[in-house]
Amino acid sequence: MSKSKILEKLSKQEEVINLYLDLGPKAKAIAQFKKYHPLKLSMSYTNLYQSTAIIKTFINVNNPEELTEITNWLLFLGGDIKVKEMPEEVLEALKNKLYLFCQ
Repeated sequence: MSKSKILEKLSKQEEVINLYLDLGPKAKAIAQFKKYHPLKLSMSYTNLYQSTAIIKTFINVNNPEELTEITNWLLFLGGDIKVKEMPEEVLEALKNKLYLFCQ
């Protein structure tokens, strides 16, 4: 199979959502999202006043750069997020980052 055929098949594969976050109004997580977010992420507001939102996306945990980026970004969002779903690899990366602050 040629490289272009492989890339075409990969691009047609549907990615499964493995990161699902609720952003709340208290700690300005939505404002932080607006300041900076990875290009492939989008936010959907969940109320009329645009004070709460959700993010649903796929994180490729086999890509070290993507794993590092999402870990740093989650910490950047602040404390007003609720994790509904998260890959175990992302959770472990977050624990390792936070452990650096405890030493």
